[in-house]
Amino acid sequence: MFIIAFVYFLEIALCIFILYSIYKMVWYTVKMLSLKKIIKTLNSENTTVTYKRNFINTIFGKKGVADFVVTTPTQKYEVSVISFVSTHSRWNIEKTRNNYYIEARRYNKLFYKVDVHSEQPEHAIQYRRESRFQRCQLFLNPQKEDGVKKILLIYPRPKQITYTAAQYEFLNTGSLVCGYEIMHADDFFELILKSQI
Repeated sequence: MFIIAFVYFLEIALCIFILYSIYKMVWYTVKMLSLKKIIKTLNSENTTVTYKRNFINTIFGKKGVADFVVTTPTQKYEVSVISFVSTHSRWNIEKTRNNYYIEARRYNKLFYKVDVHSEQPEHAIQYRRESRFQRCQLFLNPQKEDGVKKILLIYPRPKQITYTAAQYEFLNTGSLVCGYEIMHADDFFELILKSQI
């Protein structure tokens, strides 16, 4: 009897997981299509948007590579879209000796471990309470071009975004990583709309 109940429980849990995965993929697809639509609306008399690669490569291709360039009368913006399906998580940019990586990390909800070692930094304790959802290399080019501002466009907005190199820090709109300015999509679009006035 117990085995049959356990099998039913597993079947129900699997169905819920599949339905939730389908929901998240549909939600993410709608979010990315709305981003594409908003980018198109930036074109005006004074502003042009030039695509460097197609939107499929933006989602599945190398992260950190320029996706599009926005040219305004006063500034040129080279934009790399950084995106993950998981938004209820912390996105962390990590600098290693030779490369940069970005990962989405989620809190462990089923197997939450209480850590009583108060002498450790809080971020180290939090790190052990998380699991890596996705990790990939960031292909950043630190070389500067005159009149070009490089943007890492974070979309959709995660719970937190952090940076680990020599130390651990929280990133916000305007923070710099390897010569790239971190911006959330709404802040970036507001900046472009203001420059069009």
